[in-house]
Amino acid sequence: MSTTRTTKTETLKLAMIGYDPAYYPRAHGANWQTVLRYADAMAEHRRQKRSIAKIWPALAVVKTKQDNWLLLDGYHRWRALRQLGITEFPCTIYLRLPESEWLATATTLNADGKRGLSKYDMVDVTLRLQEAGKKLSAIAELLQLPVTRLQTWLDIGTTKPKDGSKPEALKAPFYPKESEPRRTIAPVGQRPVHSSSCIGILTSLYGVLSDGRLDLDDEDVRAAALAVRDKLLELLPVEATL
Repeated sequence: MSTTRTTKTETLKLAMIGYDPAYYPRAHGANWQTVLRYADAMAEHRRQKRSIAKIWPALAVVKTKQDNWLLLDGYHRWRALRQLGITEFPCTIYLRLPESEWLATATTLNADGKRGLSKYDMVDVTLRLQEAGKKLSAIAELLQLPVTRLQTWLDIGTTKPKDGSKPEALKAPFYPKESEPRRTIAPVGQRPVHSSSCIGILTSLYGVLSDGRLDLDDEDVRAAALAVRDKLLELLPVEATL
């Protein structure tokens, strides 16, 4: 379902765009694996002298009372663009959108996008929208789900296991998706290693390096992570793209 809100498109400075998890439907913020993939793809487009702005979708933003911009959709693209040193990018601006509708609009955009939302994200944003006064039927429409299915997930998601972990039925699928073949790395004399394991190693390292306690800017973090990726490719005879 696409939003029918009034919009216009302008090129905005990325430094003027902010992110607030209170108005975003992804419970865990950035997926560093996705940010790295996007940044690599954008860098390749730039090396090929292709316009990133024409290839990648515009970000979605709304103007705040402080005359800045708040991100409604495109968080991973926004992080990847900034890592590459890109200072401005086309944005779809949502006009005359009241603050009470920011989260609902962001939910529609993210549920409708290529990555979609996990079951866990859907339960999390449903609870937040219900607190804001939204009815379950309206939220199900935003998420493009039958009300009965959303209610089932809600029942599971609000009944936490005794050990405090996330309910098994709501865990996001591990990369790669079940429908995708898993390529196996098998160095001589060693047990097979899935390419997804290498991606997991890289993602974990990137998350550690990205910790706010370390005095590293995004470019330093990305350079370190890419260096580890290159070393993995040297050590393991694999054709998989990390």
